[in-house]
Amino acid sequence: MDKLQVKFNEVSAHCADLNSQLNAKLLDDTATPEDVKKIKDELNAAKVRRDELNEQIKAIKPAEPADNGNKKGTDITPKKNDKPDIKKAINDYLHSRGKVVDDAAQQVTSTEAGVLIPEEIIYNPEAEVNSVVDLSTLVTKTAVTTPKVLTQF
Repeated sequence: MDKLQVKFNEVSAHCADLNSQLNAKLLDDTATPEDVKKIKDELNAAKVRRDELNEQIKAIKPAEPADNGNKKGTDITPKKNDKPDIKKAINDYLHSRGKVVDDAAQQVTSTEAGVLIPEEIIYNPEAEVNSVVDLSTLVTKTAVTTPKVLTQF
């Protein structure tokens, strides 16, 4: 069963490749009709092989039990929130405009907890890249003139 499924996937991928090749050949002006016909024939053969494998897979799969109408439909009613504490904490934080802090943050007692902002930021201007590249060789300068307008009076 797994081997058939793998083979089916390979043949399907090959069909997709052939289809894209065919589309490319149809858009290509240099493609000959023989090339297009060859790819079409190969694509049709691959599609037939894919369909045969699909039929074999369907024949091997156990038939699904018929629905007798005894099944109930899927329950679409909203489920009760499993984590009401999280919802309450978010609401408290939003309504306090950021003044309410999480209880866990107030109870940090470890001395290993350090600041997140570095104490000293070292800026060394000498470490900056000071390379200048002359781009004038890449520019073409063309003189622009305006034509003289003759006035008729």
